[in-house]
Amino acid sequence: MGGFQICESEGAPRRITRTRDLQPYLVGKQITISKEDILDRSKGDILSKAIVLLQVSWFILQVLARAIQRLPITQLEIATIAFATLNF
Repeated sequence: MGGFQICESEGAPRRITRTRDLQPYLVGKQITISKEDILDRSKGDILSKAIVLLQVSWFILQVLARAIQRLPITQLEIATIAFATLNF
């Protein structure tokens, strides 16, 4: 999922998913990546991002309310909260 594909003259195209593998191509000015190129390939529109934001916010509020009421919170919910906060 994601990454770049470098087509060199010899052999098959090379798929690059890590930044450190892409760095030599960027430093050597063999390729250029603009902000418009990245935004053009964004997989989500404003509506889908708004829905996700609403769902994550609702989930965080529910877990906080359960914590305030001293109800049990599962490890899965804690892990999900951690991932959700990292995505903001």
